Amino acid sequence: MTRVVETDEKGAILAPEKLGLRPRSRYVAELEGEQVVLKPATSEDEARAKHEAKTPQQRAEEFLRWANRPRPAAPRQLTDEELRRDNLYE
Repeated sequence: MTRVVETDEKGAILAPEKLGLRPRSRYVAELEGEQVVLKPATSEDEARAKHEAKTPQQRAEEFLRWANRPRPAAPRQLTDEELRRDNLYE
């Protein structure tokens, strides 16, 4: 099936209804040779696109917020007695 599509003034692809693309659905456009292939976007694709849209400065700030977030309390340390081989299997 060959269909001609066009773009609007913003570069958005305008596809005829006969292609069966659902309105307001999101697709990933991949260049394969000289062809553009549209595939339904997954949540992973959405996350990658959101990440790639950020500047290096924004990514660094986000990483620092993650690195400096409060951590849960560490579990208690086992004593030497508890770590003895004889006691591990009780």
